[in-house]
Amino acid sequence: MAGHSRKISIDKIRGFGNAGPKSQNATPSTTVSNTGGRKPSFTKTHHRKTSSVNSVNSNVLAEQFDRDREGIIRSCFAKHLDPATKQILNQYFTHVRIIEDSKYPSSRPSKDSSLTNKKKRVLIVSFNKQLKQVQLHKARQNSDGSFQIGRTWLLKELQCIEKDEQVAEGFTVTLGKVYYWETHTAKERLFFIKTLIKIYMDHFNEHVPVLKNWDLGLFYLDEQSYQRAVISQTPF
Repeated sequence: MAGHSRKISIDKIRGFGNAGPKSQNATPSTTVSNTGGRKPSFTKTHHRKTSSVNSVNSNVLAEQFDRDREGIIRSCFAKHLDPATKQILNQYFTHVRIIEDSKYPSSRPSKDSSLTNKKKRVLIVSFNKQLKQVQLHKARQNSDGSFQIGRTWLLKELQCIEKDEQVAEGFTVTLGKVYYWETHTAKERLFFIKTLIKIYMDHFNEHVPVLKNWDLGLFYLDEQSYQRAVISQTPF
């Protein structure tokens, strides 16, 4: 029961604790066997329910992403204007919600790490028109719903991204120091990392940081093209 309670608590940290009651087990449908008998089958009903749940989850994520994007631009960027052009200084690119563990900032947290160590944060990627540099920000969401940036790196500082093969949402990044973060879902991790690498390649002459444990095909690379593109040291 202890493990079950912890799973529920982690889901609440990720924001899915109030998603409503779990659906009941699928009601068996029946199929006719070759011998004329009847046997229970869960296949079709389960498939329909799974497809429906996946669709709902995708819609929820998309709606949350749009709300966050609007809030991030309004809170973090809209008020900061280029003195010369009077236009917004930072062009928003993308973002993702993450969880970090204050006791394990650089590695996968222990399973018994207290929930009080879990901090909800947001990673934001933008382009600073004044610096002419892509930036990676780490922000928090305040109680009034606004977002506040607490830390900023230049994307050119990114040296390595490693996929956690044991935790579907986990990954580490090397930005001078190593940081371990978890997205709320595996789908969000995949989308964010693919987008981040696309931005990196677009701005740094098709180079990529070191990519550990990732399927290179996600980034339209094979081993040969990856070896040509990967940075050994930050050359920018």
